[in-house]
Amino acid sequence: MTTGNVISNKRKLALASVTMVAVLAASRPNVLSKVYASANMYDWTKQEDLDRLGGQYSSAARSANGTHLILGVEHGGENSGHTSPLFISQDSGTTWENVADEIDATIQYNWSTVDVSNNGQTMVAASTSGWKVDNSGFEPGKIFASENGGDTWADITPEESDNWQGVVVSGDGSTIAAIEWGEGVVHLTEDAGDNWTNTSINEDINNTKSISMSDNGDKILVGGENGNDNYTYLYFSENGGDTWADITPNADGNTHDIQTDMSADGNKITATSMGWADGGNDSVFISNNGGLSWDTITPGDGTPAYWADIAMSDNASTLSVLDDQNNKMYVSSDLGANWTEEDPGQEYEDSNAWVSLDMNEDGSKPVVASEENAYLSGNLVTPESESKPTVTFDNAEGGKTVTLTTPAGTTITCHSAVKESSLTGKDIAYSYPLGLVDFCFSGADLSNGVSLTFVTDLMPSQVVARKYNPTSGAYSTITTATINETTLEGKHALRVSYNIEDNGPLDTDTDIGEVADPVGLGRADIAVPNTGFEKTTNKI
Repeated sequence: MTTGNVISNKRKLALASVTMVAVLAASRPNVLSKVYASANMYDWTKQEDLDRLGGQYSSAARSANGTHLILGVEHGGENSGHTSPLFISQDSGTTWENVADEIDATIQYNWSTVDVSNNGQTMVAASTSGWKVDNSGFEPGKIFASENGGDTWADITPEESDNWQGVVVSGDGSTIAAIEWGEGVVHLTEDAGDNWTNTSINEDINNTKSISMSDNGDKILVGGENGNDNYTYLYFSENGGDTWADITPNADGNTHDIQTDMSADGNKITATSMGWADGGNDSVFISNNGGLSWDTITPGDGTPAYWADIAMSDNASTLSVLDDQNNKMYVSSDLGANWTEEDPGQEYEDSNAWVSLDMNEDGSKPVVASEENAYLSGNLVTPESESKPTVTFDNAEGGKTVTLTTPAGTTITCHSAVKESSLTGKDIAYSYPLGLVDFCFSGADLSNGVSLTFVTDLMPSQVVARKYNPTSGAYSTITTATINETTLEGKHALRVSYNIEDNGPLDTDTDIGEVADPVGLGRADIAVPNTGFEKTTNKI
């Protein structure tokens, strides 16, 4: 899902003048993930002829289906007789329209935050404030929404509210949530702004910074600060804001400006935190269990960073983060185990101060904005040297197609399709209508993102990824796996993606750099016991 946020460059400049008064221990070490410098993974196109009227891009969003985009501008048009631009596209960026005058031609709104639903029909844009075109004073910040893809807009601002820091719409378009600067309150509407409800997160929060939401609106993630103590807080609700849990990954008093995002189902969440003067706590985190535990997946070499934004594709296959401090963008296709440094402005010889990014459902079509330029990609182009090994074969039950993909730089050394009936152990809780797959590969890193795609009529809600242990004959659910609909050979398919740690609980080969993993898609027959993992060097 899209993240509602805004980054002030004045804030970044102020960091240099802050003196570090204390260094508190982090809850876990700031582990740096490997970064590969290469040619761009995406074919970027600079968006030309978008007149910012002297302003700066502040926020960007793209629908999950890729067709609809929205770009917000701050400070444009001062004393020019024009409003600050709010650009939308209804054709994947082929053409753009500035809809700001249609919304309100008398106010130069500072568009701080934007978002769009999965199908592009529900669009939202919010501002921090607006200077009246006749120079008679300021107008409070407002929220505007469109329910027809940007054709018409309505003012849906809650009463007695102002200075919007984040706005987000659920993927299905049913719920809009917004946060103001300086208070720990989330404003929610389920009827396009006709009625709003407020939910208080924590009275100790006085600066909410970023907000994300699942497709159905049930799960909400909010990042914020206690402005008095400079603590970063992260709160999570799994019931539409009725209750909140503090899931802060790094409770350190020297962090600020947290940014957030989550997968469409809300099962995977990610966040960044930034240190004060020395950048010692500039971290990127990911959680697969609602914030109960976190992995540190920070890209780079430890150089102080200013994480301007973070985005996760709806299906959790792609993760991207912007470093405004060093004008860098990083992309990961294995949930942060490895990163590739991306430079959308490379072809155009631009030096970019990044502010915002978003992407479509599978991460193949991102949009990214700097202060002065916006870039789109309509295609993911993986360099030959970074191509991922893939094998295609038939499943053991019915002979439908299966593909296996392992990380770039690895070699698939074995793969086979197996019927559950041929195994020593039988799963008392699940059946395997597609059979199981046994595979192994060499050249593994510490963490390895793999995916299996099965041609099937089954839906994600009907199956889970299950691990088989050849020694004990036991089965266990791979709780960190994501299962998404896709197509293969023009047919409906399911893709299961997850990380395997070399010599971790999913790896049945104890040799360093060698990974083996028998796995299958199980369909529930009865309530499932978690039978646990055991290490073994045997294969199916």
